[in-house]
Amino acid sequence: MGGYTAFADGLDALDWNPAGLIGLKDWDLEAGNFFSPAAASHSLTFQLAGIGKKFLESASGAFRISPGISLDFDVPSTFTIEDSSRTVVNKFDKKIGYSEPYALGAACRFGDEMSLGFSIHRFENHVTDTRFAVDSNSVIQSTPIEYSAGAFLADLGILWTPQASYRVGIVAKNIVQIIDSRLPDEAQQYSLTLPRYVRAGVGYSGIDRATVSLDGDTKKQFRVGGEWAGPSGLMMRGGLYFDGSASLSADAITLGIGGSYLPVKLDLSYLKFFSETDRRGSASVSTFQSSDITGVEYNPFTGDRLSMTARINLGGIRTTLAQIERLDINGEIFPVLQPVYAYRPLGRALVRNAAKKKVEVKLSFFIENLMDSPTETRSYDIRPGDTVGIPFCAVFSDSIRSVRSLSIRNAELTVAARADETDSDERRQSRVLIHGRNDWNGDINLLRYFVTPDDSEVIRFTRTYLNHYKALLDTVPTVLSNMARARIIFDEFALQLLYVNDPRKSEDFVQYPAETLRLRGGDCDDMSVCYSALLASMGLSTAFVDVVPPDRPDDAHVYLMFDTGISPGDASLLSDNPKRYVIRGNDRGAESVWVPVESTAISKGFEEAWKAGAQEYYNDVEVKLGLIKGWVHVVDLGTVN
Repeated sequence: MGGYTAFADGLDALDWNPAGLIGLKDWDLEAGNFFSPAAASHSLTFQLAGIGKKFLESASGAFRISPGISLDFDVPSTFTIEDSSRTVVNKFDKKIGYSEPYALGAACRFGDEMSLGFSIHRFENHVTDTRFAVDSNSVIQSTPIEYSAGAFLADLGILWTPQASYRVGIVAKNIVQIIDSRLPDEAQQYSLTLPRYVRAGVGYSGIDRATVSLDGDTKKQFRVGGEWAGPSGLMMRGGLYFDGSASLSADAITLGIGGSYLPVKLDLSYLKFFSETDRRGSASVSTFQSSDITGVEYNPFTGDRLSMTARINLGGIRTTLAQIERLDINGEIFPVLQPVYAYRPLGRALVRNAAKKKVEVKLSFFIENLMDSPTETRSYDIRPGDTVGIPFCAVFSDSIRSVRSLSIRNAELTVAARADETDSDERRQSRVLIHGRNDWNGDINLLRYFVTPDDSEVIRFTRTYLNHYKALLDTVPTVLSNMARARIIFDEFALQLLYVNDPRKSEDFVQYPAETLRLRGGDCDDMSVCYSALLASMGLSTAFVDVVPPDRPDDAHVYLMFDTGISPGDASLLSDNPKRYVIRGNDRGAESVWVPVESTAISKGFEEAWKAGAQEYYNDVEVKLGLIKGWVHVVDLGTVN
């Protein structure tokens, strides 16, 4: 891949972004070498070997030796002696070398989104020269001279995962430089000080089986790349390098292929530069001294190379029988739907059989602090090579109703697989959006779940006033008893509560009935929800009427109607005006008389609220045909048991 700043997760993170070391899996071993077609000796060069270890779940460390990370120059030189009889010319090569013999680093995770890391690189500079002198016997003597310098260079990196599919990485290269020795004055022209610079990268993995990344740094070097995960552990990747120091131009292309089997991962990649200038093993000293070298491994003198890397994980090795290919959550989570999520799928996972035999899989879903235990699916049989979409539900604990505001939580999905006597499991984490307990998205079908007739405060309210008016209710004919009770509760409801106009209309925040009773007020949604709960606590069926005028959608409005239990033949006992009521089916499968009530007219009493509700229903449904045209919806709540 062209840019690894956001995706580095192994020992290569020592160079790309040390925060990525947090991606190590227990004990990791890595070794690599390369072949350079432009080199004089067409032999493999042992490049590096390293070891990494993950400690618990929040810290990792790594150490690497890298004899192959070096940059060597031979500078042809001559030494000439002339006297009256002869001229003596001696030719020799001055050798200049730069290397990074070892590096080490560590990373730590802070929370679920952020990782920090550092790496320390040993940088060494060697110059081998030859000094000539004429002794007293006129004999030319040559003496090899070696100069060396060294420094420790530190990188600091940050890795941020704002969402499951996005990663952002930032690394400050060579930010700390501790020099322990320098070249002498006569060799200073060959001294190399690596510059400080910052590189940033962003990666996206939300594409099925693929990831893409983009890198850029303050030295105006840019990289773009992608990786595709194929079947049976096959990986294919590619990237482009761009140089923007003068004008933006393509500098190199890289292509790679890899594969994994159990704990072993092998990678083969080829780096090809578009321009071979100074990259075929020869360059002038002046070119070297004027070049902008930011690193030993990749610089203006690096040639084409074929690299081979092997990585072995020695900890927690288990056969993978099934893999989670994709995880989809069905939108956002509303606490008010707590009972619904127990039987209605919250999401779907695409699971692939990674074995060569039939496997039995089962999913479990868990969100810490919001669920007492993971919710499991039934078992599914998957044939070799097949992929199956498995829906999953979630049994939330009552703690989800304590979430007061919008928050992001980590959800963990585990696939447990079994084939013959072999077991394996794989985990996938995803970010989920949890709304506050009172949040509502404007869907009338969701509003019904705010109606809680079994709440103790709701029951106390209805029982108190029904007992208070018991003598009066005993005088009411049985056929009109539901209407009488609804009228009494509404009027007492009206005496204690205040309607508050909601400027945001129908979509935002809804109070539970107990909250409305305690606060003694609310908007139209709150009033409708609370009165529905009071009626349902007495055994009366209710329905919400949701009106969204097509020419005035901002005037969306909710009111309710309830089942009086009166048969259509006795409707005249309720009113001589058929526009005051609605004949419709009830939850017992028979037709009965329903009464619309406009709860926002609460201050005017039941009679006016009934009159306003009936007028609205007649105009919107009977005259304007809103129910037929689809801008009026009636949602039956029953008795909300």
